[in-house]
Amino acid sequence: MIFNFSIEKDFRKILSFVFIISILVELIVIEKGFYSVSADDSDRTIIAYNFLHGKLPADFDWLPLHTLILSGALAINSNLFWTPRVISILFGLSSLAGIIFLSHIIFSNKKITFLTSLYALIFPLRIMFAAVPLSEIIFAFLVTMGFAFFVKWLKQNSVKTLYLAALFFTLSTSIRYEGWVFSFSCFVVLLLILIKSKRISTRSFFYTSIILVSVPLLWLTFHTIINGNPLAFLQGPQGLYRKLVGDSLILKLKYNFLTHFVFQNLFFLTFLGLITAIIISKKNNVVKNFLAIWAVSFLIMSITSLSGYGNPSHAFWRIPFIWNYLLIPFLAYMLFYFSEKTVFTRKVRWAIILLPIPLFYIGQTILLTGYSHFSKDDKAAGEFLSSVFEKNPRTNILLDTSEWNYLHLQVASQHPDKFIFNAGYNPREPTNPIIGNNASVNISSLQDQHIEYLVLWDSSIKKMIDRDSRFKKIKSFGVWELFKVQE
Repeated sequence: MIFNFSIEKDFRKILSFVFIISILVELIVIEKGFYSVSADDSDRTIIAYNFLHGKLPADFDWLPLHTLILSGALAINSNLFWTPRVISILFGLSSLAGIIFLSHIIFSNKKITFLTSLYALIFPLRIMFAAVPLSEIIFAFLVTMGFAFFVKWLKQNSVKTLYLAALFFTLSTSIRYEGWVFSFSCFVVLLLILIKSKRISTRSFFYTSIILVSVPLLWLTFHTIINGNPLAFLQGPQGLYRKLVGDSLILKLKYNFLTHFVFQNLFFLTFLGLITAIIISKKNNVVKNFLAIWAVSFLIMSITSLSGYGNPSHAFWRIPFIWNYLLIPFLAYMLFYFSEKTVFTRKVRWAIILLPIPLFYIGQTILLTGYSHFSKDDKAAGEFLSSVFEKNPRTNILLDTSEWNYLHLQVASQHPDKFIFNAGYNPREPTNPIIGNNASVNISSLQDQHIEYLVLWDSSIKKMIDRDSRFKKIKSFGVWELFKVQE
């Protein structure tokens, strides 16, 4: 036996320890300065803040569940920096529990389940997404639970369990559009099961299908009513994607689901899990149907991505996460299987078990959390402005929106509604600026809007304001410079 300690006896204690380590890892990652993947993290927080205060988003491209969860959390604790991250940490734990549950349901082997918990605990993408306020980690929990209950239904044939699987899948459709693909794939596989084996009754299939399609139908109807086009939510991301890749075949191959999946699948060794799942599926109907949903959804995502549809506008590497995450139990199975072979020495068997750890560490520390879009300077600038607002609640601040980092500063300030944008909210489509590069500054106009400070990013505007005696530089935070309007 490779394990000297009793996993069977101390299983719950071991899992509790894994969960505690998970929380500590996320807190360490955040405290070391990893605050965000992109501007989307802070944008989602501000949208939730605005929704809580009765302001709807400018568009409805993003599905609503993440906003509702964050808004509810902010109603309990209004800290815009920590509350969304605590939510992600909690769902990081939930996604960990989900993959452990899935492994246990598939294999009913506590040693394999333990290894699954270990690999999932240190899986770089899970660590990253559990530290930032994005929707991916909640999505991972919902999809993993959908698969877990689907597998449980295959083993126990309880229709209530099937309804639970459908419920988790349909909840995933309310937080990320990839959830629509998983729900449709589940529908397809259930239809094949109905046709081939009659294992599911027509009535149960009908009710399950209604659950699976309910949210997508509501969302399509909603967009038809407000936009006159049920697919209006695709126009924004598709337009940005086409601007990015143009007619370049190389860029299309670079920025798509399949390319990033292959890289992650090879680098994080989950290709071993995929091979294992395929081998087991030949003799195991449960794994065969599990893999069928996985494969159908994977095929749909690959085709739509390569064809130029269904792509996000950026951060394409985020999408394949869940497909690789679902393979972790099978990776654990394969490594456990070879570690139990007595033909190997004990050191070799331990090397097999520990094989993913160095790759996971490199992926997490260098490729993923080594750089934060939300910088320590953004955070320090926002926290300083928070103290300004506390001293004078009537103060407004003119915010340079030359780069998307301004969103992080708003979050760190805890008062995103106290800023007046210099040139609109979109750095890629700026409006006429209040303060331009060469135009004279109208102090009276600033004072009429209770603007007492300027927070600037653009170097040319900073130089112009620095030469103007009507403004006094107060502080610098990296690229950001803070000026006070003189009385």
